[in-house]
Amino acid sequence: MDFEKEILEIEKKIQEIEAFAKEKGLNLQSEIDKLTAEKNQKIQDVYNNLSVWDKIKLAKIGRAHVWTPVTPMYLV
Repeated sequence: MDFEKEILEIEKKIQEIEAFAKEKGLNLQSEIDKLTAEKNQKIQDVYNNLSVWDKIKLAKIGRAHVWTPVTPMYLV
């Protein structure tokens, strides 16, 4: 969703730094911790300030994976 773009960008940076640190054998945990804290704060800010429409979109996405009975199931 649009409001999650910044969060996804931060997650991508974290993954890139982790991969780089592993590849080069560096300890970049402090940088990873800073970005993780930034990501957590951004999540809190974004989800605490969602518009009504964004809340509806989230609710619909949350139900998308839930099993829902359909008419042919009742006609057995």
